[in-house]
Amino acid sequence: MSDSERTATERLSARLTQLEELFTHFQQTLETLDQVMQEFGRRLDTLEADLTGLSTQVRRFEGAGPERGRLEDERPPHY
Repeated sequence: MSDSERTATERLSARLTQLEELFTHFQQTLETLDQVMQEFGRRLDTLEADLTGLSTQVRRFEGAGPERGRLEDERPPHY
């Protein structure tokens, strides 16, 4: 093997090592992003359930009857 062939082989080997390191970095980043997205999904599910519960409570409160009146029509306690 000549010197130029050895140099070319060493350059290719170095480049391959760089690509493997870059691939490993991207793989770790992808796994981290996947974990973040899963956590966001769980939080979104929780918030949707909370919103559904709050909507139900508001509808129940609004349907409590005419004796309650509307909140907009009530005077604040300091009057």
